[in-house]
Amino acid sequence: MAIRFWVLVLATAGVGYSQGKDMSDTTKQALFIEAVQAGDEEGVKRMLGEDSSLAGATNKQGVSAILLSLYYRQSGVTPLLQAVGLDLNVYEASAVGDTGAVEALLDSDTTLLDTPAPDGFTALGLAAFFGREETARALVKRGANVNFASSNSQKVAPLHSAAAGGHTAIAELLLENGADPNLRQEAGYVALHSAAMNGNLALVELLLRNGADPSIEGPDGVTATGLASKGGHAQIVELLN
Repeated sequence: MAIRFWVLVLATAGVGYSQGKDMSDTTKQALFIEAVQAGDEEGVKRMLGEDSSLAGATNKQGVSAILLSLYYRQSGVTPLLQAVGLDLNVYEASAVGDTGAVEALLDSDTTLLDTPAPDGFTALGLAAFFGREETARALVKRGANVNFASSNSQKVAPLHSAAAGGHTAIAELLLENGADPNLRQEAGYVALHSAAMNGNLALVELLLRNGADPSIEGPDGVTATGLASKGGHAQIVELLN
């Protein structure tokens, strides 16, 4: 049984990275996105050297290259994109933890606070998932909705994102500011399921202290205890029983 906390359906070009003189801009962008997702650092460097504007490329779903580098855990590619000096939007800035940029963008347009990105995630959700505590604190201070579920099919709130990423300090911040520990995401799972499955004892303890209900079942009838047991997390099983 697999819990899909963050599953992105991302299209790739399905062709090689070499560029020809007559290649269309659309094809160049598709090839660049493919290189980013694959972690082809040399290919990304070469393509940026030929056309630095490619740093602003997006996939068919509107997800930017820098966000894709983070989603695909391509840590060597992200700084290559940042080095181009591209102006980040609020979602990218939140995902990389550029709190100053986030603050400036929100000063210009307060509606960005809870407006989801093209893939459905809010700035706070992205900061929570990628462990950007300072940025998350700034967003919460400005009044970001801590219970705002993503607008995509996954329906993940920031607490689900923090739990999926294993970021206990951010989860604590969210709970202190009104996050519902029993809010259900896609298929009915809650943050406690994620924490138990991943063996995050500190997060399980935090959630329980803040009212998480260990009896909540996923659609398959599995509880947090069952997930912890399956993962061999004996301490968590004992705590939940």
